[in-house]
Amino acid sequence: MDRLGKALGSAERKGVSIFAVAAIRFLFMTGCRRNEALTLQWSWIDFERRIAKLPDSKTDQKVVHLGDSVLSLIKSLQKSPAHRWFFRHQ
Repeated sequence: MDRLGKALGSAERKGVSIFAVAAIRFLFMTGCRRNEALTLQWSWIDFERRIAKLPDSKTDQKVVHLGDSVLSLIKSLQKSPAHRWFFRHQ
C-alpha cells in the first residue's frame, strides 16, 4: 500500500488529473469494480449514513460502507453543480 501511495503522490505532482488519482484510491479503499467507481454519482453518496448506494452494480444494488479515509477523499474533491459524476474527466 505504501508503494501505491507513493506512486499516486508522484502522479499528482506530475500533473495527472486529481480525479484519476482519486478514482484509483477509491477503488483500492472500497474494493469497488472499475465501472462502479467511474459511474459513481454524488446523489448516491449518503454522508450521514457513511454509505454509497450503487444501483447498477453487476450483482444488483450494492451498498458500500465508507470509512474515514474514503470520506476524506470524497470531501477533498469539490462537488460541482455542473457535474453529476463523482470522478469527472477534467
